[in-house]
Formats: sequence, structure tokens, C-alpha cells
Amino acid sequence: MNVRESKPQNRVGLPRGLFLRGKGYALRVAVPTEYQDIVGKREIVRGLGTQDLAEALKRRPKVLKEILKAITEGQIPSQAVRPNIPKQENTLRNTADRWLAESDGINNSTKVRYRQHLRTFEAYSGNIQVADINRSLALGFIEHLKATPSERTGQPLSGRSLQSCQSCLASYWRVLDHWGLVEPDMRNPFSSLLRRVAGQRKKKDPRVKKLRPVTRDEAQTLLQYIADNSGLKYQFEMYVTVRLLWVTGCRLNEICSRYLKDIDDRGDHIRISIPQSKTEAGIRDVMIVEVIIRELSELLRKRHLVGKRVTPSVWHSVG
Repeated sequence: MNVRESKPQNRVGLPRGLFLRGKGYALRVAVPTEYQDIVGKREIVRGLGTQDLAEALKRRPKVLKEILKAITEGQIPSQAVRPNIPKQENTLRNTADRWLAESDGINNSTKVRYRQHLRTFEAYSGNIQVADINRSLALGFIEHLKATPSERTGQPLSGRSLQSCQSCLASYWRVLDHWGLVEPDMRNPFSSLLRRVAGQRKKKDPRVKKLRPVTRDEAQTLLQYIADNSGLKYQFEMYVTVRLLWVTGCRLNEICSRYLKDIDDRGDHIRISIPQSKTEAGIRDVMIVEVIIRELSELLRKRHLVGKRVTPSVWHSVG
């Protein structure tokens, strides 16, 4: 039997089947037609565990021989013998820190949440080598999260928290795959962890929800309470923030993260620009006619806070 290697990639001078995947080299071997039903693959890809071309060329023959042997014996790819490649310091913590350090398209608040998820997974797995992450470990981690109450509330984690953790780890695995640190033909172990089994009922959150819109009377009562209590450390900031939240319907972080340049007084109305958000729909301009906005803008101009954020720390520093 003649076993064919796949065609070369867009890399002049490389041996057939050797290609650069992410920052590491890998070897791709085509499975003969008569063995595809047994192996379950049309091709087998094996990472060589190195970013150095010379080292990849040195390891290629041994890896190729092992793959060909596995094919002729009718083994599935997971049964093929891995090359004896010394493990590098590609631990969960090192790679997670590298990912978050190099990610310039993730908001700082999202990075904080992602780092917390990764540290939790690190504690559960024991900071293992990323090559040892598998589906069984991922499923065990999710079950561990479901059984562990929140440190803040003491209640089981909500579906939203679990989904956030699952999305973080799935993205983390895609980065590892891009770097060539995990088996390229291995399915993402963190995908669809929360998907229900066929025939299983959708589980409801047992926690009691008491969310409802704030009434006008409640908002006015709160504003009056703030106005009458001069002993409050951030009395003015609280008053301004509550009024803005009530009138605009914005999130608290959207209001407190605004700069003076984001507030545009047009005379008959005031425009508040929100340039950053988790989604494109959240990037918007809020139009409002409110005396309190005008008072806020004038106060900032008088205190020469151009370019500084409208946060409690800033108000405290000038008050």
C-alpha cells in the first residue's frame, strides 16, 4: 500500500505536508480512500510542538512514520502514538496570561472577568499543561461550577455566569489552537458544554427574581433623600447619577465612564455619546433635555476637568 501525504501548503521549500499552523509547525497526511471509513478521517494532522523550522524538519520523519503505521493498522487518529516531544512551559496560567496580555480588542472589564474564569479553571485542574486539556476535564469543571455556590451571594451560579465562563474557555481554546499548542484535529472541549441533552427539559433558575421598573414616586423619594443628606460623602455625584440613570435608561458604567468631550450641549438638548459597549447596538448617542445635565457640564467646565472621567474619585478630588 502506498500512503500519500497531502499537498504542500503555501510555503515554498517545505516538504510535502509540513505547514505552519498559527505559530507552530504541523504535519498533514492524507488518509487513503480504502482506510477513510475505518479511520473516520480524510486526513490526519499532527502538531510537531515547535515553532522552529529546523526542529520541525528533524521531528517530521518520526511523526510521519507513526501516523502511517496507525493508518495501516486501521487505528483512529486518537490512537496514533504521539511523538515523544519534551513538554514546554505551556501551562494554563502562562498561556492564559499571554492571551490576555496580547488581546487588544477586549475591554478591561471583560479581561477582569476572563481572568477570574481562567484562575478558577486553573485551580480546578491544577495548572496543567494545555496539551492535557480534554472534554472530560471540561465537563467535570462545569459540573463543579454548578455545584459550587457563589462566594458573593452564597447561591448557585446563574445560567448567565456559567455561560460567561464557557464562552471564555471556548475562546481560550481557539487561541491555543491558533498558537499550535494543542492537537489541531481535536474538537474544542469547551464548546456546547451547557447544551441540553435531547429530550431534557429546560432547567429554570430556582432563585426568586424581584426585578421591576422603578416607579416615579420611588425615584423622587430617593432623589429627595440624597438632596436632604449633606453628610453623604458623594452626595452630589449620587444625585447626578440617579437622575441620569432614571432619565436615560443607561447602565451605571456607561454614565460613570464618560468624559467631558462625550457631553455635547446643543442648546435645546444635550447629547451624551457612548462610544464603547459590548455590542454594536450599545454604541449610541443619548439625546436628553435635562437641567441636571446642563448643571453637570457647567460644573465640570468651571473646575477645569477637561479630559478627566466623571467618576466619584474625580468628584472627591475637586470637592
